[in-house]
Amino acid sequence: MLLGRWGQPARFSRAILLVTLAVVLSTVAAGCIGASVTSKQLYETNCAECHGEFGNRLPIARLDSKEFLASIGEAGLVAATRDGKGAMPAWGKAKGGPLDDRQIVAIVQYLETGRPQPEKVAQTNLEGDNLDQLIKNPAVLMMLFTVCVLGFLWTMNRVTSH
Repeated sequence: MLLGRWGQPARFSRAILLVTLAVVLSTVAAGCIGASVTSKQLYETNCAECHGEFGNRLPIARLDSKEFLASIGEAGLVAATRDGKGAMPAWGKAKGGPLDDRQIVAIVQYLETGRPQPEKVAQTNLEGDNLDQLIKNPAVLMMLFTVCVLGFLWTMNRVTSH
């Protein structure tokens, strides 16, 4: 049996490297798909500053009132959030806001049900802004660095064991 650099069986050290590499790659893949946040978190991040934590800060838009929400309807709430209405600016990406339609619908459903719904923030495709965000993510950069270091160590282990 071949011995590796530190006196351990070479086969064992390669197995550890391969398992570590698999874990790192699966973590990177999970980061590419997107972090999961709830609709409640989306509301707290984007809406609570004006509407209040419970949706009761603005008398003209009582988001805590089921009657108010029903009178406007889901489509009306989505349109008002996406395109803006009155003093409220547009929050939809098409109008320059930070939220896509899926996120806006998740917030409206949270307001209607009072239950947070999971929402994928990042897209699974790697185009445009999503790729830029992925490249600038420190966790992803650390994983890529780790993969490179493990690849180097594995290569050096193969070279020194022959």
